[in-house]
Amino acid sequence: MPKSRTIRRFKETGTKKAPALSPKELKRLLYVAGETRNPERNQLIVWMLFAAGFRITEVAQIEVQDVISVCGDIKAEVIIPAKYSKSGRAGRVYFYHPKLTKALDRYLNYRVSNKLMLDIRGSNKYLGLRKCSKLILSENKRPYYLKRKTRTKKDGSVAMFH
Repeated sequence: MPKSRTIRRFKETGTKKAPALSPKELKRLLYVAGETRNPERNQLIVWMLFAAGFRITEVAQIEVQDVISVCGDIKAEVIIPAKYSKSGRAGRVYFYHPKLTKALDRYLNYRVSNKLMLDIRGSNKYLGLRKCSKLILSENKRPYYLKRKTRTKKDGSVAMFH
């Protein structure tokens, strides 16, 4: 009979914290994302979530012009507009991790080579991509559709969220 392992419990602080992936689990997640039909997109999503700290709705909403400069360079500091964020306030995200920028560069090259949402006028700005198009596209090569959620506040007013 196998020896039972003790369960390590962390001291309760009163606040709930999201579970974090270990480096081994992150490596496995990236491997699995690389084995999908669209590995460039899926690996970029993983890196945006874990290396830059994006929320998943922010990943779905972020536009090309938010991440790429007019000349086509990847911005080191990305400002997440308030309309994308959960809190309703603008925030800053830094693309400092080399694997994140490499994954972003690989995905942008994939989009350009497959002519996904290119600028109609044939402009070379933003790598030839439409600046207002969403950065991450779904399986059917279109932006993700997010259903708007309504929440009733304590004062009785209704708030709309993505």
